[in-house]
Amino acid sequence: MNATKHLTTPLTALALGAALALSAGAPAAVAAPAAVPSALHAAPQGVADDVTLTNDSNGQTVRVAAGDRIDVRLAGSSAGGTTLAWTEPAAGDSAVLRRTAGGTAPDGSAWAAFTAQGSGSGQITAYRRCVPTPGVVCSHVVLPWKVTVVVD
Repeated sequence: MNATKHLTTPLTALALGAALALSAGAPAAVAAPAAVPSALHAAPQGVADDVTLTNDSNGQTVRVAAGDRIDVRLAGSSAGGTTLAWTEPAAGDSAVLRRTAGGTAPDGSAWAAFTAQGSGSGQITAYRRCVPTPGVVCSHVVLPWKVTVVVD
């Protein structure tokens, strides 16, 4: 599965920053600070997870919790006077997945951010098509991209 989860751990970043600040003025011979306790690595209760979906996530089913954020990053490509461009990712059911941002780029890439709203199942879809420069012919094939998101 190419979907990745990233935990937001502000406490770990704070502990690391404090350790770096304390060691910034220390001589080189001073030992490195002790490891951060494992309890600090866990996300605090109530902090949402981030799930990132890419071109390779097509056809997958992803499970998330209400409040989690889903980022979709689809890479386009250009060659020989054509661009394989993605449409902006969209959710089929706004009661399950609410889109909070999105866009496309001239290189054919597209992105969107969603928040898991409530329990249920929804799909995020996008389509890739060929966009030619003047004087170049493209295939009229449209390739779908779809991920099912189950919100527990």
